[in-house]
Amino acid sequence: MEYRLRRHDGAFRWILDNGKPFTRDGAFAGYFGSCVDVHDQKDLQAGRQLMIAELNHRVRNNIAIMQGMLNQTARRATTKAELHDLLGKRVRGLGMIHGLLSETGWQQISLLRLLRQLIEASNLPSRFAVTGTDVAIEAGDAEAIATALQELVFNAQEHGALSNEGGQVWIDLMTQSRHVLLVWRETGGPRVEHSARVGFGSRLVSAYARANQPFEFLPQGLRCSLHLPIAA
Repeated sequence: MEYRLRRHDGAFRWILDNGKPFTRDGAFAGYFGSCVDVHDQKDLQAGRQLMIAELNHRVRNNIAIMQGMLNQTARRATTKAELHDLLGKRVRGLGMIHGLLSETGWQQISLLRLLRQLIEASNLPSRFAVTGTDVAIEAGDAEAIATALQELVFNAQEHGALSNEGGQVWIDLMTQSRHVLLVWRETGGPRVEHSARVGFGSRLVSAYARANQPFEFLPQGLRCSLHLPIAA
């Protein structure tokens, strides 16, 4: 059997107790065996089970994200070439996000670092301005947050402030208790028109908006407010 014993220094350790009865003159005389400290092995097993559970969770999330990407992109694309281009951008973006999280060991990550990676990947870093205080976010949240922000970048490149020569994107970070308010503002782009269609990006962004409608279609450009959880 396995159980815990308190060691002489007060620490509780897992013990593997093996025993076998023996007899003397045909009568039961006791047990002989051994007690082996297996605490480190138990920790390894627990860590392995946790890693497997986390891996399964991430795989399921990735499959769901990929299915959403494929379905929404297929509905939007009008030609095979457009489908290939749009889906390729999203898949490459997802790969970039995974690479960044792998570098941190899937631990907490700086929101500013995440934003810098997305901005650099847009190939238009001079068109962005970021203000505010950096915060850490959990890896489990970072994947979905980064994917949502990436959709804002794609939308700005196709329809918004980054689709012309003079538009600008402003990102303001304001800490609020256990959340950070991220405000995405576009200026200098083409005239903004409200769209009733809810696409893949809209669904992702809405998950981090406290209001039913996170988008404001203002004369100067799109505005979007997101409430992102800060890491414990």
